[in-house]
Amino acid sequence: SVMRDEARTTPRQLFTPSNSWDFSGTRAFTEIPHCFNVQFMSPELGWQLATVQVYRPGFNADGSGGNDVASVFEYLSTVGTTNFHQAQLYGAYMMAQAVIRSETFTLFADVENLVCQRGDLVEVAHDAPLMGGRSAVITGEAGGWLSISESFDGLTSDTDTYTLRTNDGDVVYGSVTAISGNEIKISNQNLADVGGLIVIGPSNRVTEQYLIQSIRPRADLTAEISL
Repeated sequence: SVMRDEARTTPRQLFTPSNSWDFSGTRAFTEIPHCFNVQFMSPELGWQLATVQVYRPGFNADGSGGNDVASVFEYLSTVGTTNFHQAQLYGAYMMAQAVIRSETFTLFADVENLVCQRGDLVEVAHDAPLMGGRSAVITGEAGGWLSISESFDGLTSDTDTYTLRTNDGDVVYGSVTAISGNEIKISNQNLADVGGLIVIGPSNRVTEQYLIQSIRPRADLTAEISL
């Protein structure tokens, strides 16, 4: 098979509570490796197994250039790949998938109302969930700042809110008062535990763009759509 991943700019369809129902979402909180050891069959080595390393942004082998030293490695196998450049591209694509596409949303719609297909860009408008955001684990606290496992450079405290799951399982919402790299200050700071899970993103986000991952028709002429 051939996979072609293109940037989409124009949404094909808009889903709202008026033309869809049973909206739900899941997020995979996995430890993303710092580096993929991508394996491929090399003709230069007599068709033996070769490996090319693909590092996650912000990591490299020796920590040079302001990067962190990679310490979490995983092997990634390929099929039909016979040169290092293609193996490197595949590894970079899979690394981007792991970092960016950690959320999967599901909704149901009537088949007769669908104009989108797999791979299309669509918009979902909903008045209940605050969609999107970036996740991290709280790793420490010092001087009024919380240390987190990910760097949130590029986010601003003016528009960001947080959702925090404490070690007791409670879910707390509030505002972000300051962000500096992998350190943040939040309201209800006393509720934050080391090891707690936090998701940070723009406040009042009710419309977001998603890619159609699959459309599964059902016997009652409805369809289950994964995004």
